[in-house]
Amino acid sequence: TIRDEVKQILIPLEAARDVQPPSGLLDIARDGQRLKVIVDRAEDFVDLIASRGIQHEVQNLTLDEIFEAFVIGRTGDWPRQGRAASVV
Repeated sequence: TIRDEVKQILIPLEAARDVQPPSGLLDIARDGQRLKVIVDRAEDFVDLIASRGIQHEVQNLTLDEIFEAFVIGRTGDWPRQGRAASVV
């Protein structure tokens, strides 16, 4: 189901600079020193960051939150190496 495929993943902001944005990226937002990433087909991204030893937390989303991410999600400003993150 879509609730099994789409997840919110929280990762340290600094660690996000060391990985490419996931192909199913729907939305990103900064949460203090963490990045909240909503990803479709999240399992692949979770496997990638886990294999790199990146601390992460996976959270389930409601159908409303998933719909919002698909419709008005922001995917720009993924933090890059050597650049300060400007995601708000």
